[in-house]
Amino acid sequence: MRFSFISYRPLPKVEKRILLAILIIVSIGLLLNPPIFSPASYSFTGASIVRYPVYVIFMKVLEVLFGQNLGIATVIIQSLFGMVTLYFFYLKLNHVIRIPLWLRIIVGILLFVPYFPPFLIAHNIASEGLAYPLYLWMLYYTINTFWLRKSQHLIYFGIAFLGLVLTRGQFVIIAPILAVIYLIWQRKKDGVRKKLFTCAILFSLPFLAITLDATFKKMVYGLFTTSPYTFVNAVAMPLFLSNWDDRTAIKNSDDRAIFEESYRFIDSLDLLASKVRQGPQAQYQLFHDNFPRICNQNIHDYGKRYYRQQGFELGPEFIKIENTCKNLYFILVGENWKQYLVLYTTGLSYGFGSYWICLLAFILFGYTVVVFLKNPTDENALLFFFATLVMSNALVTAFACHSIQRYLFYNYFIECLLLFLIGKKIYLRYAS
Repeated sequence: MRFSFISYRPLPKVEKRILLAILIIVSIGLLLNPPIFSPASYSFTGASIVRYPVYVIFMKVLEVLFGQNLGIATVIIQSLFGMVTLYFFYLKLNHVIRIPLWLRIIVGILLFVPYFPPFLIAHNIASEGLAYPLYLWMLYYTINTFWLRKSQHLIYFGIAFLGLVLTRGQFVIIAPILAVIYLIWQRKKDGVRKKLFTCAILFSLPFLAITLDATFKKMVYGLFTTSPYTFVNAVAMPLFLSNWDDRTAIKNSDDRAIFEESYRFIDSLDLLASKVRQGPQAQYQLFHDNFPRICNQNIHDYGKRYYRQQGFELGPEFIKIENTCKNLYFILVGENWKQYLVLYTTGLSYGFGSYWICLLAFILFGYTVVVFLKNPTDENALLFFFATLVMSNALVTAFACHSIQRYLFYNYFIECLLLFLIGKKIYLRYAS
């Protein structure tokens, strides 16, 4: 028995009205709570060079318009933008995917999750308040462009993608992934010129995002550079795994001086993997719980002071320490690659909740790869795309920093859909 879940049917009117009523009630509840400022908030309001431009511009515009009421204005706009986005995205998702009412309720709840504790993205003055709705709009126009065949919506997808990536860079890989899926999916169909044009657009979007980010930095700071905050985070795990003898592999004197001082600092706090006598899970837990002390409060802060003492101004010092961390990342991973792979895998499983759930995610991903390559239908393409979104975000997050749920909640509803759709697809195939 063949299982078909793509329906192209609108939701019943009564369900739309219930959804609208829930959104209004939730919106009122969100607006009654105060804004939450964290240390990261001030890096946005202060337009730090390490931040992507969209949320920085958003903050500056609100600051000009509302002054001391910036926090309240941010909560109002993020709440309303989020609720409007959830309404349209929920309708679009259920217009394309036919699932039972009980699952629609679960998916709806999961879509709301980021607006409640512990995330509270509408109240936190942080980029997630815009990134999550932009992520849903990006998916909205992905469905319109590729599954509903509204090719003119490719430009809206591009705008949503650029807005998202220039808010949170972790999603930059989505457009190339979609291009590869599209090529495989449409390889036997006519319209070579259209396919090449679409793929060219998708492959060029990440480069356009990088150029826009660097152009913004040039206009504001006088430096044509992307946000220098990737390897500063990524080096934390290799630094945690490092040994004092690793300094001999570091040839650059500045890099070696920064490594030695950073190593001494975390060694004095017993924040090294070598200090943990238990297995990888205990090591990762220590790393996860102390990530800011290993990264932000250690190598990043010391590196900035180091280069400032050498005469570098605010801005260039961020770029210098980013380059140092990039150099150290590859050196330290090369010196401790076995331990790195073990701890990276442990961090990946931590993000999923356990090794078994992580293994299940890889199995489901592998299943979608096989069925899509074997039979690239609309349904199999959607399953593969959803599975790739989950896996790519988990892999990027485990590389770039530590696997905290604030970087992973974007795909909660997709994980639920995948479990149901793949499970039912397999069951009906072997039950028939």
